[in-house]
Amino acid sequence: MRRSFKRIFAFFVAIGVVSAVSGTRAAPAYSRGDTTWYIGFAVGAGGGQDSYTGTHFAAMGAGASVMFKVGAVLGPYLLLGYETTGWGAGTEQNGEDCLLNFQHNDAMLTYFPWTDLGFFVKGGAGFALHAFGPRHSFDRGDIDAGFSLRVGGGYEFQLLEAFNLGIELAYGAGFFKPGTSQEVSGMLTFSWY
Repeated sequence: MRRSFKRIFAFFVAIGVVSAVSGTRAAPAYSRGDTTWYIGFAVGAGGGQDSYTGTHFAAMGAGASVMFKVGAVLGPYLLLGYETTGWGAGTEQNGEDCLLNFQHNDAMLTYFPWTDLGFFVKGGAGFALHAFGPRHSFDRGDIDAGFSLRVGGGYEFQLLEAFNLGIELAYGAGFFKPGTSQEVSGMLTFSWY
């Protein structure tokens, strides 16, 4: 019985060595290369820092994150699209219940180094919005516009022919005349190709 196990093990090792030496790769399991567009959304949570008010949300889960994305598939390795991401949290300042929100609207480039794996990195730039104010009197005077930078990475699992479920960790920074904002978010992504 022990000899049979060794033979079976040797057989599978030999198959692995032959396929590795032959240089042939399996057909990509991901459908990114089979289409010209993508669309998706994400939900998650994270922490943020705001230099306007001195408010600091350091603990993960202190704020909620949402994201929407749409764009073109330039090949199995590369996506180019538009991504809007929002992060928000409630806080208290001077005894008043307040809201803090950051929004990023970016042209996003996403790179998948391997066509047969779901690992990706991404980066983009665009414009950012910053809003802070009392929850009950939130008006347009509390909103500033500025420059946005966003980077991230993650992994997508293809569950259906055109649907991927993924995890993503992203960092965003907004640069405004009166200050800056930063947030880190962990998100669950839903993508269709």
